[in-house]
Amino acid sequence: MIRRCLSLLLPSLLFSAAGAQAQEVSVHGDLAPAMKYSLYCGGCHGLDGRGDIHADVPPLPPNVGAFLEDAEGRRYLTQVGGVMSTGLDAADTAIVLNYVLHTFGKDSTPADARDYDAAEVAALRKQRVQDPVALRRRIVARLQARGIAVPEYPWP
Repeated sequence: MIRRCLSLLLPSLLFSAAGAQAQEVSVHGDLAPAMKYSLYCGGCHGLDGRGDIHADVPPLPPNVGAFLEDAEGRRYLTQVGGVMSTGLDAADTAIVLNYVLHTFGKDSTPADARDYDAAEVAALRKQRVQDPVALRRRIVARLQARGIAVPEYPWP
């Protein structure tokens, strides 16, 4: 409970402390992606990305990047419930996904993986997934068959 409260309070404190300077941070700067993650994802996943499996929030580190080892993994990451419910546009979604992969998945993201961009996110969102849980299960089965570790998940 305390961790959740702190994860919600910290972004507000950062904005208060930064004052007008926060408005000057480029969306391509180092601070903006972390701020966007903390505002749109940190409330559930926590600022450390560890989530809470008992609250149906999967952890991101250290294996979130493993999804990029599968042909459908890039599409899956753009359409999980938490990503879809943020209301972020394609450009900001790309920024946050890249932040997550570089920060929490840095050891599991394939070396040759390319960053998301707005055009790709927009295109992948047009390929709607009717059942993201079923898609995840298929991806995980393929990854595990190859010996690739995947993040823990609350639903079997």
